[in-house]
Amino acid sequence: MRCSICNGLIFPKTDSISFKSKTIGEVLVPNIKHKACSLCREVLISPSESKKIFNYVKEKERNAIGRLPISDFVSLNMAAKILGVSKQAFSKNPRIKAGLIYSVSVGGRKLYNRKSVQQFKETGNGRFLLRRRELDKYEKIKTLELLEKKWISEKKHKLLSFVYDTISESQPVRRSVKSDWRIGEGIEKYARK
Repeated sequence: MRCSICNGLIFPKTDSISFKSKTIGEVLVPNIKHKACSLCREVLISPSESKKIFNYVKEKERNAIGRLPISDFVSLNMAAKILGVSKQAFSKNPRIKAGLIYSVSVGGRKLYNRKSVQQFKETGNGRFLLRRRELDKYEKIKTLELLEKKWISEKKHKLLSFVYDTISESQPVRRSVKSDWRIGEGIEKYARK
């Protein structure tokens, strides 16, 4: 088979195809069967493989939107209020139904991304590029919280070890052996928590 653009030979390939999404940017879709020109690199994709690409990208977009913090989403009432329309007009809007405002379903209720609703009000299209930083915002916060907890527990452990060692090494004048034992026991209990 010959290429219609450069008259080069077209060969069947199975490779990853790059696809640009308005939501998440460039996506690499793996294992797509296609035909490519040997000279101009023109790519021909069958309808079945196109559907596979579409479904893959849609799933990635859905996952990306789902990873946004739930605090960034508003109810239908609030979204309609932001747009200045009724709930019914908001729900029946064909552009919103087409996915021009990012939404997630939580517990059977549909929530809409506040930034997406505001952008829809301004431009008529609520889609914006979710940068990696925005996608990982919630995950980074969780990671920082875990690291902070670990750091605090390590710091607490080191501090308590230091206090315990200091108490056991130094003998204050007005302290009995019984009080040393109780202080040490209390510090060990605190360090175990």
